[in-house]
Amino acid sequence: MVRINEWLPNPQGSDAQGEWVEFLNAGRASIDLRGWSIQTGGGKNLSLAGHTISPGEYLVLKRSDTSLVLRNTNETLLLYDRGEILVDKSSFLGSAPEGKSFSRRDTGFVFADPTPGSDNGGSEIELIEDSHPFGKPLNGVPNSADFVALVLGASFLIAILVVLIIKRNENISHLFFG
Repeated sequence: MVRINEWLPNPQGSDAQGEWVEFLNAGRASIDLRGWSIQTGGGKNLSLAGHTISPGEYLVLKRSDTSLVLRNTNETLLLYDRGEILVDKSSFLGSAPEGKSFSRRDTGFVFADPTPGSDNGGSEIELIEDSHPFGKPLNGVPNSADFVALVLGASFLIAILVVLIIKRNENISHLFFG
């Protein structure tokens, strides 16, 4: 089973020289990646033909070798097999911190110190203060009490504005208030 293991969208220095994507074969058999592809959130595709990954092996593809450009903000990577079936996905919202890779851990992806071609580490995760877990909404889903409060608040503000407009316009004020 091949999966996206780690990627560096915002390296220190030149993005063209420092960006890379790492794959891991977590299965028990070698996998020929002919027909496989990786796609970015910007719609760029890279064929993985010519690569084979043995069990437990890492494959690191550098931007300087592949021309695969990773965005530093709001980026997504999609891994497709030769049947064009999505087999893995990694994505972050916000800005990638400079010099930190987006690394797979047991609980999901986190920004941490890069480890290209090797294990991402275990317990010593360096989380970024403003990181946000993939797939979680930035704001909670509003409930009916939130909606009622919003409608009542908006109605109150509109009523105040209407009264102020009527009071300021002499002709309309005489019409309603005598």
